[in-house]
Amino acid sequence: NNNNNNDNEIANNNEEISDNNANNGEIAANSNTAAPYSSIMARLSPYAGDLEEEEEDANTPGELQLFVEDDSKVAPNNRFAYCLMLGKHNVPDFDIDEFIDLAGRAGKKSAVRITKQMALSEVKRRNPRTKFNKNNAKLDSLLNMILPLDEETDIAYITKKVAEMKATLLTTIAEKEGDAAPAAYLTPLDRLRWVGLHQRDDVLALFQKSQEAPTREQLDAGETPSVTSS
Repeated sequence: NNNNNNDNEIANNNEEISDNNANNGEIAANSNTAAPYSSIMARLSPYAGDLEEEEEDANTPGELQLFVEDDSKVAPNNRFAYCLMLGKHNVPDFDIDEFIDLAGRAGKKSAVRITKQMALSEVKRRNPRTKFNKNNAKLDSLLNMILPLDEETDIAYITKKVAEMKATLLTTIAEKEGDAAPAAYLTPLDRLRWVGLHQRDDVLALFQKSQEAPTREQLDAGETPSVTSS
């Protein structure tokens, strides 16, 4: 009996050792395939979900951007003016007159022309149930119906587009004015001197003579009207 008990105890010990070895092997295998510590901590962090949601929100276009960049809603050549229309209440230090001046210098006045149809579209976008007489509605009245935006995503979009528009106009102006030869500027004193000098008969005669075009015979003979001072 004692021998049988010993044999059974030895067998149980062997099974326990085998189970321990198997468990150790499983732990080792899991440790080799486990995610890095930093990755585990990131998933366990109470802020991890919030950070992922904020990143997704920053990359997701807002309702206004989707509307403005939809060709069926806003024509591509009207987007410039449409965004300017919304700049008044949403972009700090926004001045529509500044853009009108820049557009004039850039030769792109039509790009900043806000129309009644644009205002109507924005009013209807905010509240599709808005009722008004389209034919009698005036542009200023419609613009007064457009309140400041309340979504941060939409405000950020308009602010960004207005800044891009200003940069584009300034670049166009720089290229345009850089190609043009600088014109001589006459101060008011210069103009007064010019008028005063031409009140003298001798100066006026010399000026008129300097403006005379040589005849064909004078050109053939190599002669040109001479201007001499007395």
